[in-house]
Amino acid sequence: MPHPLYAKAGDYLVKIIPVITFIDNVSGNITWQWNKHYVIYASNAWLPREMLSHEWTIRFVTSSPHSSPMELMESFRKSLEYEKLFYII
Repeated sequence: MPHPLYAKAGDYLVKIIPVITFIDNVSGNITWQWNKHYVIYASNAWLPREMLSHEWTIRFVTSSPHSSPMELMESFRKSLEYEKLFYII
């Protein structure tokens, strides 16, 4: 049974690419004061393992000192769906 996206795509090519997303909490200051905020990064999981450790394969997505990690991930998911290039399953 084919994937539902193949029926939607018709004659277009469909590729399903896994994305590695991770969240980190970092300080926004160079002083000793700790102003915590969250940062989301993404990477293409189809890359070979040796390449995943390189800095140029990791993409900055978003950051916020006011939003929780779950709110940031929800906005990231919505932005992927909005582009119509990606469908979250």
